[in-house]
Amino acid sequence: MAHYIVGVLGYGTMGRHIAHGIRARASDLEAVTYTRSQESRDRAALDGVRDLSEDPGSFFGATDIVVLCVKPQDLVSIGDTLREYTRGTRIVSVLAGTRTTQVRDRLGARSIARLMPSIAAKIGRGTVGVAVYDGPQDNEFAHLVRRIAQAIGTPVQISESLMPALTGLSGSGMAFAFQFLHGLALGGVHEGLNYEQATSIAAEMLSAAAALLSEETSSPSDLVARVASPGGTTISGLRSTESAGLTCAAMNAVIASAERARELER
Repeated sequence: MAHYIVGVLGYGTMGRHIAHGIRARASDLEAVTYTRSQESRDRAALDGVRDLSEDPGSFFGATDIVVLCVKPQDLVSIGDTLREYTRGTRIVSVLAGTRTTQVRDRLGARSIARLMPSIAAKIGRGTVGVAVYDGPQDNEFAHLVRRIAQAIGTPVQISESLMPALTGLSGSGMAFAFQFLHGLALGGVHEGLNYEQATSIAAEMLSAAAALLSEETSSPSDLVARVASPGGTTISGLRSTESAGLTCAAMNAVIASAERARELER
């Protein structure tokens, strides 16, 4: 099996998740890191990730592909200080609100792709949006991008124009799910359960609902109808959620997040 070196440029939260995912779920890849923070270097050493921060030439010379995990506002300074090394490289960006063309032009990359993971990358779960810039054909690059995405979740190939939609539905959607779970747990508390117990029950229920949906050919609305028997408890609860506008609120949350993502890209 081919062995590729993945350079993780920046070792903050997402850089660490990517390095961990590679170590845990991609035996054909090895993660090395480059970071300007001593704290991040110490964290990489603690994680057993080889650090090449002392020499950018060695870092870029050793890597087959580089994952850009810095803050979006640091892109300019990275380009100013490292462009002599990034020119002609293959780069994967996880920068929110930053288009691949911006990264390509600033860093002079030969091939450029964009990943949009969620907080669930920490456990190798969740959707990872994958958009590969329509540049020179590079099958090995496309393969490496997909392998990195598989190490931190489930890859979904989309056009870059749909990245804001994925941000609203998957990235920001994690927070909406947590908020909904919190509300369910509070309902359980109202009915006599303690908060910890209610949260555990609600989390297991949502996990089971997601698993059932993934195995069924039915739509979510079909499954709602199967749970809600005539004149029963569920239809009474559904009447309450719809009176409160739950469905519309969920739609509006995704739309608002997607609109904000588009604003950041502009």
